[in-house]
Amino acid sequence: MRVTLLGTGCPPPNPRRRGPATLVSHGDERLLVDAGSGVTVQLALAGVRIVDLHRILVTHLHSDHVIDLGHILLSRWILGQNAPLEVLGPAGLRAHVVSSPDR
Repeated sequence: MRVTLLGTGCPPPNPRRRGPATLVSHGDERLLVDAGSGVTVQLALAGVRIVDLHRILVTHLHSDHVIDLGHILLSRWILGQNAPLEVLGPAGLRAHVVSSPDR
């Protein structure tokens, strides 16, 4: 198992630190914990293709932990990955990932 800190910053912008995000890798499995600001770029810098993520775990719904969740989902679609991505987290998370009026 390998743990890669992609961002350890907090809400106030800091050009030297990205928002909270941690990548946990085990074999071919990739779990992203939180989706802070700049996570898609940080994944690329770590050599991980966004289409290779298997699931995302959101620890809580503070803005600095979910701000780039939509960017991840949209980027996967733009890159041709239409397979479902498992997104796990606390109550209320569904509102961040489902655009259906039936939520």
